[in-house]
Amino acid sequence: MSRSQQKWLFFSVLPPFRGGISKFSFKTLEALAKLREVKAFTFKKQYPDFLFPGSTQFDEQASKTTYERVVSTFNPLTYVSSALRFRREQPSVLITSYWMTFMAPMMVFWTYLLPRRTKKIAIIHNLNPHEKRFFDRWFNRLFLNAYDSFVVLSAAVQKEVLELKPSAHIALIAHPPYEGNANSISKEDARLHLGLNPDKKTLLFFGLIRPYKGLLELINAFAHLDDTYQLIIAGEVYGDDQSYHAALGQLPFANWVFHNRYIAEAEVDSYFAAADLVVLPYLSATQSGF
Repeated sequence: MSRSQQKWLFFSVLPPFRGGISKFSFKTLEALAKLREVKAFTFKKQYPDFLFPGSTQFDEQASKTTYERVVSTFNPLTYVSSALRFRREQPSVLITSYWMTFMAPMMVFWTYLLPRRTKKIAIIHNLNPHEKRFFDRWFNRLFLNAYDSFVVLSAAVQKEVLELKPSAHIALIAHPPYEGNANSISKEDARLHLGLNPDKKTLLFFGLIRPYKGLLELINAFAHLDDTYQLIIAGEVYGDDQSYHAALGQLPFANWVFHNRYIAEAEVDSYFAAADLVVLPYLSATQSGF
């Protein structure tokens, strides 16, 4: 089979699911489709609604492009049906995105039913999750042993992979920055649009908010700055937001705004254009699209 005739399958979280990995996967798929025949698949659901820490798993303003939705991580019966679906395609290459260890059993199961000739490649966003679980190392080892090659987006993840699988074939491709175009709007207009003081030095914290992102540490540090600064926090809290509100309430000046919600694609440029400095004080990190 010639390179031009090869069929590739791509599985990841994709729109209308929201989040950074969905956006990354969408752009990756666009690039792959220029080079190969690629068929894309995504989740029916990533998480049960009652376990999802945010308001919704979906971005209603996302691309209307539809992808075949084949599996739910919490329904093992769909592991079988999705594996059989992939097998019917007789792919030469399967590419998956991996970032949560609880997905390992599902992705390992697929490899048992794929044709033997299928090359299995994983794009690893995170190997070791920021919030650890007792089964992480075991599941990661199973996953790495089931796949042929890996793409990692940082040297930190490459090191983690090699610690568990020293013989792993790895391509290190640095995570590209692609979040918005701050030059599409002037700083003055962006601050006016967001209700900010046009003259203060502006710090921005942007993105999904979980404890490892270090927002509490940023708020505590911001308390040491004078009133010539202002802080804008833009992103949805996954979990309890009371600790953040309490810390903000202790600040000496009312020179902050907290937009505790998912920031739609159309709004991103305004936030970055308004900022003099983006501050992302992660306590644990591998790479980011910012």
